[in-house]
Amino acid sequence: MTSAAGLLALLEEEHEQLKEHALKTLIDVVDHHWAEVAGCISVCEALYEDEDFGPRKYAALLASKVREASIALQCLRAVPLRSSLPGWSRVQT
Repeated sequence: MTSAAGLLALLEEEHEQLKEHALKTLIDVVDHHWAEVAGCISVCEALYEDEDFGPRKYAALLASKVREASIALQCLRAVPLRSSLPGWSRVQT
């Protein structure tokens, strides 16, 4: 899969089964497409907040995974890698 756009579009459909399928599949591919999914995080959050939406646990899980990836990326950006860091020689070899 080269893009999550099709799955993200399914989240806007009326049928709950289509949304559930999209959420389950997005959970499986979010590690590779999290930036695309992050752009639709508000849709996932709205599905989770809708108490009439049966598979809302999948929306919560997907939103959680996207937020986790975003936090991890922010942490990586905050810590510059330098050769003076302890253990650097072990990492390089």
